[in-house]
Amino acid sequence: MGTSALQKKVIGYLQDTHAMERKVQLMLNGLIATSHDEEVVKRLKVHRHETDRQIRLLRERLAALGSGPACSEDLPAMMMAWMKGFYDMIRADKPGKNARDAYVTEHMEIAAYSLLERLAERAGDLETVQLARALGDEERQMADWIDNHWDKFIDLTLAEDRLQPYWASSDGEGSAAMMGEGSVLQTACWALGLGAGGYLLYQLARSPSEHARY
Repeated sequence: MGTSALQKKVIGYLQDTHAMERKVQLMLNGLIATSHDEEVVKRLKVHRHETDRQIRLLRERLAALGSGPACSEDLPAMMMAWMKGFYDMIRADKPGKNARDAYVTEHMEIAAYSLLERLAERAGDLETVQLARALGDEERQMADWIDNHWDKFIDLTLAEDRLQPYWASSDGEGSAAMMGEGSVLQTACWALGLGAGGYLLYQLARSPSEHARY
């Protein structure tokens, strides 16, 4: 009785994980469609291929346990993915925010596989243990790749709006020059200009009666 109840719980966790991967599958399609950098698109396509295989392996494991995917889990997850995909298409700062969302998703998957692995250990289901461990490692690799490319993602985000880091527009050698005397002088000029402009606006906004006093 105890083993049977534990195995049913393992099946439930496998079904949850399958629904999660179906959601990720759709999310990856959206991320690929809204990404334009060659390196990023290539890595996303590799991970989509991994995700397709993960879904197949999870289904095979469920079948081996005499079960299958749960529509009650899959459909809500897929609906959420479709809604998010639409939002991703219209939002700004896609490179950075896509990477942020993918990074969070990868860690959600890592957590799911970590729980599945430990539950399967307690149920004596060594095949599910090995599967969860292997698939969790793939998610860690993807999360590590994102973690090593934050500079690229923020530079792509700036490039979308034709913006550059402050050091990219400096004249001379190195970014430190931007914080030197030239930068101080430029800041002072801006401050003087803003002050003068503010004073003129104040004078123009004064009422005729105030001007009449002088």
